[in-house]
Amino acid sequence: MPSVLIVSDQFPPTKGGIGDYTALLANSLIDRGARVSLFVPKGSVHSNCRASIAAAYPTWSWFTLGLLHRTLESTGAQWVHLQHNGGMYQNCRLAAYLLPLYLRWKRWPGRIAVTFHDINRRPLFPKANALMDWLIRRLAKDADLVIAADTTDVDTLRGFGAIAYQVPIGSNIPVADESAETRAHMRARYDVPPDHFLLGHFGTALGLEILFEAVSRLPLVTLLLVGKTVSRGNLGAIDQVPDSIREKLKSLGIESRIRWTSHLPVTDVADALFACDAIVLPYPAGASLRHGGMLAALSQARALITTTPQKPLGSIISARTLVIVPPGDVPALVTAIKEVLENPDKKSELEKAAFAARDFFSWETISREHMKYYMTSLSETGP
Repeated sequence: MPSVLIVSDQFPPTKGGIGDYTALLANSLIDRGARVSLFVPKGSVHSNCRASIAAAYPTWSWFTLGLLHRTLESTGAQWVHLQHNGGMYQNCRLAAYLLPLYLRWKRWPGRIAVTFHDINRRPLFPKANALMDWLIRRLAKDADLVIAADTTDVDTLRGFGAIAYQVPIGSNIPVADESAETRAHMRARYDVPPDHFLLGHFGTALGLEILFEAVSRLPLVTLLLVGKTVSRGNLGAIDQVPDSIREKLKSLGIESRIRWTSHLPVTDVADALFACDAIVLPYPAGASLRHGGMLAALSQARALITTTPQKPLGSIISARTLVIVPPGDVPALVTAIKEVLENPDKKSELEKAAFAARDFFSWETISREHMKYYMTSLSETGP
């Protein structure tokens, strides 16, 4: 079985995102027999992760690469697996992009994997787009294995000369117990009127104003906003509702039909999502398999209404799995919500399709695919 050192600049207690992904991936790989250790920032705590922290670096820098090399030698890792997106390793991003080159210069004999959580270009400095394009290509091409969740990203990375495969990102929200008792308990907890449909929204402030407009036109709907809702550049957490949103709700006359959960334990998040009749995620930039809220909705096998993706979602997601409306189109969103809530057959079809799709996004599937690619590479080139 392979020995893997996972590198990330995010890890719990940092909430959500790539930090949680790293911990859950490590646990699932260990369940499959891999020997996994971590190379993460100082202050990381692995209380919910069974992988050991082999080394913790104070600040990502060129000196960090030397510590990484020594850690790889001391752990005997066969793979180093870098978790990457364009906003990470901010203190010295060049050291992340040139990591494979450094390790080969040091003649480290192992293999290098990179998961591209996105391939968005964030320049190192103004007018450095061409340099960033070259660095992304270099990182992808120099790795022995490249993984991405988005089918279009996989095609782009292969165009760079990378050995790239699609492996989905999983939800950090567990599956609810899916009982009628749980559903009734959560609806009572948030005081949902018996004759109301319950819509859920999770994980982002993006698209909230459009959703509020839609709810104002649906009198028998209560909206449950699950977890802390944050938007880029604006804290906007649900338990600290911006005045602009309060004014919007007041002007629409729907304050009494909005429920705010604030931060919840992940098991309560799962139960809250499961209690909803449908989840509505009107992303302004369109749906994506990188959106944690979308994956959480699918993991609970809920009817999902979202917005037109900019990139294909892949064959596992189809018109039977979710309802898609144009971004920013309130009348279309209202029509879609009514179609789902007032048509039990449509709602049931969406739930069954989501249930069938969620295995694709399960951690069992994700770790199985990782192990397959790790082992294939090792068997092809020897220890």
